[in-house]
Amino acid sequence: MSTRRSTTIAFFSGVAVANTGFIAAITVTGLVAEQITGSARLSGLPGAIGTFGTALGATVISTLIARSGNRVGLSVGYVTAAIGAGLALTATVVASFPLLLAGMLVLGIGHSATQLSRYAAANLFEPHHRARAVGIIVWAGTIGSVVGPSLLKPSGRVADAARLPELSGAYGVAGMFFIVAALLYVVFLGGGSATERPATAVRKAAQVSMRDLVRLPEVQVALSAMIIGQLVMVLIMAMTPLHIRHIGLGLGAVGFVISAHTLGMFALSPVTGWLTDRLGSVRVIVAGVGLLAGSAVLAAAAPADGRTQLAVALFLLGLGWNFGFVAGSSLLTRSVPGHARTLLQGRADSMVWMAAALASLASGFVLDAAGYPTLTIAGGLIALIPVAVILRRPLTAAPDTV
Repeated sequence: MSTRRSTTIAFFSGVAVANTGFIAAITVTGLVAEQITGSARLSGLPGAIGTFGTALGATVISTLIARSGNRVGLSVGYVTAAIGAGLALTATVVASFPLLLAGMLVLGIGHSATQLSRYAAANLFEPHHRARAVGIIVWAGTIGSVVGPSLLKPSGRVADAARLPELSGAYGVAGMFFIVAALLYVVFLGGGSATERPATAVRKAAQVSMRDLVRLPEVQVALSAMIIGQLVMVLIMAMTPLHIRHIGLGLGAVGFVISAHTLGMFALSPVTGWLTDRLGSVRVIVAGVGLLAGSAVLAAAAPADGRTQLAVALFLLGLGWNFGFVAGSSLLTRSVPGHARTLLQGRADSMVWMAAALASLASGFVLDAAGYPTLTIAGGLIALIPVAVILRRPLTAAPDTV
């Protein structure tokens, strides 16, 4: 087996394992917050704090990767996430909301390693295969989305047997899975970067202004696709379960619609990567914009008993996000010199996750003030921003394809 193939398998396995732990933790966090505080009012705050942590961690961990290589940087990220899971478990046991917030912040910082792994895998390949590599790593998230929630019941039984709160078991599972992911990277990843020694990369990157890189048309298109796609996806997705309950449908409908959404987000990622390599990032980004805007209109027009229509809309919302995320990540990877790539990728992910956190916090206010149809239509209009960025000026050739 070639080194490139074995390393890609290591990235895929690490992301699948880590995302399983993350999904298990994030699924119970709102319930734990409500249990500790006795109110649903603050139940979304720990999740938002975790997302802010991921935004912060993207910059911190990418800087560590640039200095010390993928093995050290990504492994440290997963160990950090395991520590955060341990803090959250302790918070559940002692019923401390501030400690829960601290745990989710630390867990989010470490979880950024999962997101940055797609770039590390893409950097192993030639430019015309990088989107496929991104798609494969993003597809690993499907495993976590399916397996993570299924671990809640058995982990709860283990916690009960240990005379701990039932929900604390999910954080125990998360911590163990993050440690396994870290060990996979320690054992199977090389110490340096894909193209040059990390110390050399850091010295060269220091000579490159992030402001100058962000001015590149390709970088602006990539950033707009990823940031706007994440913002619109979270804005609509976060409030859809509440909307479903408000129109009188039960938890079964919520599960059906969100499962369709998760399927759209991850299941077709390898196909998205292949399409991006064949058609180019910009065409796939434009298609993603169309899917996001169309899904918003479809969701806004869903009737009161429109469970199926909402499921189709949320599937298309997830697929539109996927198109922009995979194609944008690929375009960002090939648009800058190798020595500046890692640091820019970290900054980009910080902006993406900051947008997600802000959308999560704002969505409830918009829903309460204006209603679900207005929320979704607003999201559909915001989704058009990448097209405006693309039309503003023509793209140039990538400055470096290493």
